[in-house]
Amino acid sequence: MENSRLLLLVLPAICSCGNGGPPRSSDAAPDVAEVAVESDLTEPSPDAPEDAPDVVVLPDPPEGPADQTGDDAPLDSPEATPDACLPACDDAKCGADGCGGTCGTCAGWEKCEDGDCVTGCESGFVMIPAGEFDMGSPPDDPWAYPDERPVHHVTITRPFCLKQTEVRQAEWESLMGTNPSYPGYPPKRPLGEDNPLQCVNWWEAFAFCNALSKTHGLAPCYELEGWIDELGCPGRLPGQASWPGQARCTEDAEFAWPMECSGVKFAGLDCPGYRLPTEAEWEYAARAGTTTATYNGTVQYPDGTWDCDIAKPVLDPIAWWVCNYKGTPHPVAQKLPNTWGAYDMIGNVEEMVWDFLDDHEGYAPEPATDPLGPEAGFSRIFRGCAAPGPVEWCRSAWRSSALERARLGQGGFRVVRTATSPGAATP
Repeated sequence: MENSRLLLLVLPAICSCGNGGPPRSSDAAPDVAEVAVESDLTEPSPDAPEDAPDVVVLPDPPEGPADQTGDDAPLDSPEATPDACLPACDDAKCGADGCGGTCGTCAGWEKCEDGDCVTGCESGFVMIPAGEFDMGSPPDDPWAYPDERPVHHVTITRPFCLKQTEVRQAEWESLMGTNPSYPGYPPKRPLGEDNPLQCVNWWEAFAFCNALSKTHGLAPCYELEGWIDELGCPGRLPGQASWPGQARCTEDAEFAWPMECSGVKFAGLDCPGYRLPTEAEWEYAARAGTTTATYNGTVQYPDGTWDCDIAKPVLDPIAWWVCNYKGTPHPVAQKLPNTWGAYDMIGNVEEMVWDFLDDHEGYAPEPATDPLGPEAGFSRIFRGCAAPGPVEWCRSAWRSSALERARLGQGGFRVVRTATSPGAATP
């Protein structure tokens, strides 16, 4: 009998993968393999194996274009392969799409929860939650100063990422290319890359925050008026003291006279970049839910005087202060952190915050929400206790101040970033 040309269809097995869901797109059935064979319809080939698959005679294809949808669609059409996987992301921004892929990837400082990227903090920072607290020193605090009162209720509406330590000398030098730090108390003590940065003023701290933001692709929080690229804010010429009594922090002439800008504009708390904390943010983070004089308790002196032995059980575990600092600042994070994970909020160096010091001593008594302090002032606030500080300075409510242009050997800073803004990689 005349031989007929047949097509052998090899039909792959289709498996259900995973938890009974549709197979992934990579598991979809391959195109039907067409194998041409010569066969006698009445007599099987003597060489054919006993378990050879059945053959199917395919009709000649219709002439002209065929309907390519529905039941007439070709076998490789998505509409003709109901088992092909369709990603199911809907409004999800992250997580598995059900087909072996993802609906999106969160940034390194975020985590995926129920299809949404939840903001977290980059390495070296801790999340400070939004919340409320009573700011200032209570009336029964024997060491309180007038400008720490009255106690007033403050609401912090934005969670923020707080750097766990003060900015280190190595971090400043890596970004800014210099190290202006004062070499300890008294001078001539060695510098240390893990020691807190010292001897910069507010203008220079703002410039560092902006540089850090730009490095990580974030919009800067500060606009420095009088800024000249490559020069910064030149301020006074070398050889001119900025104000009576101001000389220099170090003997290195490169750092002898501080940068001075003519003004600064702050982009606000929703700025995505790095910035100094506000005074309220700083005290809120330092207290970490405590109401005592320090985040490790209150030093009690029955007769109204103090000595090192009485204060050591409270202060030594958490702070470098006058009774243990041995004449020099120390590397960061050598003492116990508070319950929110921040180190050296008391002791080592004082820390710059954004706020100006108010003209009158003390706080306004009214409750406040996200306070930024006065719009202008003669000097700005330092918080925290410098290493040479006595016990009355080493409290969460302690405040001091200095001129914006002042570079103090006992002054440093740490940075924050509003957590509801896009974050950045580790500085």
